[in-house]
Amino acid sequence: MKNRFSLIIIILLFLFLFTALNWNSFTAPFERDEGEYAYSAWLLRSEGIPYQDSFLQKPPLIIYTYAVGQLMSPWAVWPPRVLATLFVLLTSFLVGVIATKEWGKRIGFFSAFLFLPFIAFPPLAPFAANTEKFMILPMMGLVTLFVYFKDKQKLWVYILAGLLSTSAIFYKPICLPIVLFIDVFWLVYLSRSLTVSFLRPLLVIFTSAVIFTGLLLLPFIKVLPVLFQEVFAFNFSYAGSFDNPLTNLINYLLKFLRYWWVLLFLLLALFYSKPKSILYYFALLIFSLLTVFSAPSGLGHYYLMLMPFLALLCGALFSSFLERFGGSYGNLITIVAVCVICLTVLLPFNRQFF
Repeated sequence: MKNRFSLIIIILLFLFLFTALNWNSFTAPFERDEGEYAYSAWLLRSEGIPYQDSFLQKPPLIIYTYAVGQLMSPWAVWPPRVLATLFVLLTSFLVGVIATKEWGKRIGFFSAFLFLPFIAFPPLAPFAANTEKFMILPMMGLVTLFVYFKDKQKLWVYILAGLLSTSAIFYKPICLPIVLFIDVFWLVYLSRSLTVSFLRPLLVIFTSAVIFTGLLLLPFIKVLPVLFQEVFAFNFSYAGSFDNPLTNLINYLLKFLRYWWVLLFLLLALFYSKPKSILYYFALLIFSLLTVFSAPSGLGHYYLMLMPFLALLCGALFSSFLERFGGSYGNLITIVAVCVICLTVLLPFNRQFF
């Protein structure tokens, strides 16, 4: 009974923090990208053809998402914002279950709590219903599948992996290197750790991805050349038009260092032990950072894709602290650490949140 009561309190505190970080952002005016998505969704619902009747530089999954929002309230600003916030909530749940599987229940709560202020970091323009906020859910769903089913040969897992891979890419193709890394690492793990052929899983994942891609593109079959011109050719040119990507990257890294300096103390955990699987999540973070570096990194919301991996890395490092110093005070130390980190990260922006 005591454990159940504690769990309820933790969940309520988590939902309170989640609400406090998002409650006043739902009705802010659309930014430019949101207006583009909303107009394309309106065209689709009005029997128009996005890409032909409007310019859109993103794959069609964002159009479907905004169209769902318009079914709730056709002319309101809040539906896509609410949907994006629900995607973030589900992503925080996945971050928690991944960390729980890797390092235990305490670290699961620790990582999930940290993810909320990370993903709401104001310099990253996090409150718009941009593609990154939708993309990270299927991307982390793919990581969750690997963590929970990497040692099990199940057909539905590989079918779902193909669907999630396609979903993440069709929200924003910038995640392609990360998705490929996750899938390839999974296939290599199968062939080396389980000494089974990776050809069957590869075929199933690829077939699932191709079928789902066809379904997503079906309404735009007549305008596929225009779609590829706007989504791929334009974006390659757009990304190449930005100067000094290293300057932009350093600018945001200095922002992280300025406001998130408290996280540096977690690095001390490496002096005690190397946490399980930390190299895997470090590789995902580095791949994400390199991907952002190759994109128009002057735009803050590109960095949102790093936040789930950063939360997991912080959890991995904190797990080493608990192993060394936790003992019977593990729960208390975890609560204090979460409070200190969240307050340190959020206090400089308290006017925006309150």
